Amino acid sequence: MTVGFALLIAGTGLVDSLNPATIAVAVVLATTERPLLRLAGYTAGIFAVYFVGGVVLTLGPSELIRTATSHPSGIGFDIAFVVGGLLALSFATWVFLHRHDQAKIPDVDVQPGSAVALGAGITAVDLPTAFPYFAAIVAILGEDLSVPAEIALLLLFNVMYVLPIVVIAIVAVALGDRAEGPLLKIRAFVTRWSPWVLVVLSVGFGIAALFAGIKGLVT
Repeated sequence: MTVGFALLIAGTGLVDSLNPATIAVAVVLATTERPLLRLAGYTAGIFAVYFVGGVVLTLGPSELIRTATSHPSGIGFDIAFVVGGLLALSFATWVFLHRHDQAKIPDVDVQPGSAVALGAGITAVDLPTAFPYFAAIVAILGEDLSVPAEIALLLLFNVMYVLPIVVIAIVAVALGDRAEGPLLKIRAFVTRWSPWVLVVLSVGFGIAALFAGIKGLVT
């Protein structure tokens, strides 16, 4: 495992973290009483579900994915590229069509003890659409690493995934009653630009994968 590959996984996790709904809820929790307790529970719930889901996908169908990615000259590899490209373009289309759906600040009223369940529930709902996470898992399996190395990369991805919420918690604690303005600006920035980042990256990956897959099938 190279440093460059680890940075790639970390960067993918950071891109995936730009989830308007997740961050909007974090902003709301940050403006309540005792925000640190709520945000800590919220972060723990998100991290637990996302990490466990990644471990299940990595250690479960790992041999199947490794087989598909270890024979670049086979027709199965080309078909996988085509399917991956179509999924990436479908994901980009879905994000584009729903880019305004998460613009509203949700009505969140939870106790600190319920924040874990809130984070876990939101993440469980979003997990089936976590295309960047799936792409990172496929890339990790394609490197043919040891299980501890794979787990370490999943941890790295998930740390980056919850990083914006950690930043929100730091801002909330550091600024106290003055935190609402900066936090709303963070939320507005993520809500405005994160869908476009995901669309551009997904379209770029989808086109490249389709081109490689179709070229392999034709030739």
